[in-house]
Amino acid sequence: MFLRRLYLKIRVFLYSVRHITNRLIIILMLTTLLCVFVNSFLFERLISSQATNYELSGKYSQAIVLYNIEDAYYSLFHFNKENKEIYFQIPYKKAVCYLKNNEKKKSINSILLGMTKIQKQYGIFSKETAYFIRKYLIEYYLDNNNYQLASQEFKNLLIIFKKIGYDDNEKADMIRLSGDLYYYRKQYDVAMGFYEKAYAAILKQSDIDYPTFVKIVNRIANYELEEGEVNLAIDIYKQAITQLETSGQRQNTIMAGLLLSFGDLYIKIDKTKDAISCYEKAIVIIKKLPHTSYLRQNIKTYLLALKDLYNTDGQFHKVSEIEQELTRKSRFSFL
Repeated sequence: MFLRRLYLKIRVFLYSVRHITNRLIIILMLTTLLCVFVNSFLFERLISSQATNYELSGKYSQAIVLYNIEDAYYSLFHFNKENKEIYFQIPYKKAVCYLKNNEKKKSINSILLGMTKIQKQYGIFSKETAYFIRKYLIEYYLDNNNYQLASQEFKNLLIIFKKIGYDDNEKADMIRLSGDLYYYRKQYDVAMGFYEKAYAAILKQSDIDYPTFVKIVNRIANYELEEGEVNLAIDIYKQAITQLETSGQRQNTIMAGLLLSFGDLYIKIDKTKDAISCYEKAIVIIKKLPHTSYLRQNIKTYLLALKDLYNTDGQFHKVSEIEQELTRKSRFSFL
């Protein structure tokens, strides 16, 4: 009798444990689905996309409101690589919007507040602080023709790297930034020397930082074009595209951006057919990118540019096709 009662009690206990476990699993699954919905759909697809659209259409105040909402969310949830990248971008994007909206003081406060938050969270001498300075802060000062502050932040970055070390891609990007500092002082020959060193250094890496690679390529090509060395500018783009194609990695966003830059170069030298080829290839890639991609959100701009090229080349049937596509996009834009 005692054993039977013990058996029944153990059985009831096990059933209750199973019931609690099942409930916990269901709660965990629902929480995970909610997090995926909030992160992937609500913020990436809706809020981020709309903020970019506002910025592109010149509605900077509305863009800033949405960037502030993003900032509040990603300040709490930026512990994976993708979210951390967005978290670091937001102060720079807000600063740019404030600047375009003629609010210079708020622009500076935005970028410096972003810098302060990262330093408090990760420390002054951290990879994250170095990343923000290298990717956004120096770029911001150079965009605003503030060479002195850009140069000071470059020196600060060197101090941080001396303490924490750096990898080969970061070293190549530092060489590129050295070139940028000279380029903005109009010491173009010195800048080109640094760009060439950065290009040679980054090609030696087994795991290339392709965004940095593309920045270097664009700088060299633009310089060669300004110097009248058209063939050298074309060659550098062709080599870069070949490098991306043979990298064995999916670099769709970077490839599309590189093809658009290559197309713009052909437009400048009046090679319409070659420009059309570059834009067509880029748009094919862009249509396959996620909706949250900046290029995908801005596809109408590239379609209109391609339409103008078709007009110039007399391909009027393709002009009509693009007009129809743009009409469809406008009709279903609410989706």
